Amino acid sequence: MLRIYLPSLFFAFLVSTATAAAPDVSGLEPTGVQAGQSADLVLQGKPALPLSVVTDYPGLAVSVSEDGKSLHVDAAQAAAGVAFLRFHNPEGASDLIPLHIGLLPEVAEVEPNNHWRDAPNVATQTTINGVLHAGGEVDTFGCELEQGQTLVSAVDANTALASPMDAVLQILSPEGFVLEQVDDAYGNDPQLTFVVPTTGRYFVRLFAFPSAPNSTINFAGGKDYQYRLTLTNGPFIDHLFEGAEGQLNPHGWNLGEGVDVANTPGRHHYRRLLNLSLPANVITQGGEAPVPLTLRTRLQGHISPREAKRFQFTGTKSAALRIRVRAQALYSELDPLVQILDAEGKLLKELDDVGRDNRDVDASWTPPADANYTLVLQDRFGHGGERYFFETLVEEDQPRADLTVTANHFEATVDKPLEIEVQIARAGLQSPLEITATGLPEGAKVTPVISEPKGDSSKKVTLKIEHDGSTPFSGSIQIIATIPDAPGEPIVATAPTKLTGIRASSIWLTLPVKAAEATEEK
Repeated sequence: MLRIYLPSLFFAFLVSTATAAAPDVSGLEPTGVQAGQSADLVLQGKPALPLSVVTDYPGLAVSVSEDGKSLHVDAAQAAAGVAFLRFHNPEGASDLIPLHIGLLPEVAEVEPNNHWRDAPNVATQTTINGVLHAGGEVDTFGCELEQGQTLVSAVDANTALASPMDAVLQILSPEGFVLEQVDDAYGNDPQLTFVVPTTGRYFVRLFAFPSAPNSTINFAGGKDYQYRLTLTNGPFIDHLFEGAEGQLNPHGWNLGEGVDVANTPGRHHYRRLLNLSLPANVITQGGEAPVPLTLRTRLQGHISPREAKRFQFTGTKSAALRIRVRAQALYSELDPLVQILDAEGKLLKELDDVGRDNRDVDASWTPPADANYTLVLQDRFGHGGERYFFETLVEEDQPRADLTVTANHFEATVDKPLEIEVQIARAGLQSPLEITATGLPEGAKVTPVISEPKGDSSKKVTLKIEHDGSTPFSGSIQIIATIPDAPGEPIVATAPTKLTGIRASSIWLTLPVKAAEATEEK
């Protein structure tokens, strides 16, 4: 889970609080820029003046035009990845907006391209920024390919842009016949590899259905059906394994020796944000011999068809263990199934899906005796392959709690306290928690609240932030929990973002100034 932190900034403007509005920037067009380049992007939604923007992405400079309609992006010193932008003014802030920084040249989709006969030619190492503008729309692109080449076509839309679309990707023959088709590969976003059988002009075709199904029987579209389509016959990384010594082991297509991971296009620039910050070992061996498993060390590997990976670990009687396997969270196709066996091979426990919408494993198990045990990992349906990868982690099941809030930005009013509901999910933690806010400016105060281990407050509390209206504030704060009179790091509340699996570890707070005391900053 990515935790985003944007530094606290202060801004003051000469503006009437009676007429000004908070910005409602919903997106960017196009949605990305090539690393090392600059571009001007159109702001979507209702930006509202005055307007400022902030990001903490290294090497990236951004500024809003005077009319508030466009954003200038300078990525001359920025590495590939996903930046998050916050648009704000004295009245409030937008949601965090993703900006993709790619490695291939970026081009805009050119219409007409609904039919393969009308498809424009595009370079085979490029990223296309496009929009399925209306229902029934299909976008098609022509590529000149040579026999034996491997073309990788990868779509970023629903997963990495929050576009409300479930895309379908096709490869068409020079005569317009469908040769390959794929829909879901990276969440709802498709990815397809195609080995060229004969030299010629082939076509990549894209259309979509709504990500939230409705009664319409037609291809879907709209101004927010944005996508990024990467086409390349060069190196492309699908995923990385990270070794204990920091070495990176890329997996993908068209990769040679000594791959420069940071400067190779691929999914890893987004997926790497989801990794755990723990040592890792890469599992390459198969067969029946169990692989030694050390507590708190990630094990990474692939599952082949009908394969079962076996890991051996030592358990202590009555000492609960937390067993996790991440696959779906990393956009792997693996549906993990875990079995715990004793030294004689007897099945002690079977662990499966976290929930209806989460196929990964995250469960607690208590060894019945001091002994060696075997963890068996396989795909639920016996599937396997290069995209059936995983990471597993076994560790002591320590008491813990997670804190969440409902939004990543909050706006106060001058006439009453701001109330923020904090949800607490406890896992074995039986201690009271003191919950408060940090980073508040002068003139604002919060009264800490206690979450008791039992009762209503064990699951939910309301934090109240009061301010005197003497000084405006627009910046980030954190909501944290600590165990009173106990050492240890605070628990930081996280907030949802537009992107699935990406949560913010700070929230943006706007405190207005009383109208009579508004001043101009010179």
